[in-house]
Amino acid sequence: AVLRLVPKTENLPDVEYSVLKNIVKTAFNQRRKTMRNSLKSVFPPEKLQSDFFTKRPEELSWEEFVELAKEQK
Repeated sequence: AVLRLVPKTENLPDVEYSVLKNIVKTAFNQRRKTMRNSLKSVFPPEKLQSDFFTKRPEELSWEEFVELAKEQK
């Protein structure tokens, strides 16, 4: 089987790649932990009190990771 991957050139998220990569990598380093526990080094404690951070990384869509990256700026 041959698999060909073509990078997207349209509808790219308006976020800095390094910030997005850092958040995704940090979240999945300890995949079974909640987002609150895995991202406590990235976001301030008051931000982590949201119910959103009770989810696990695999439960989030890529759009939600982009939104987190936008908030990180």
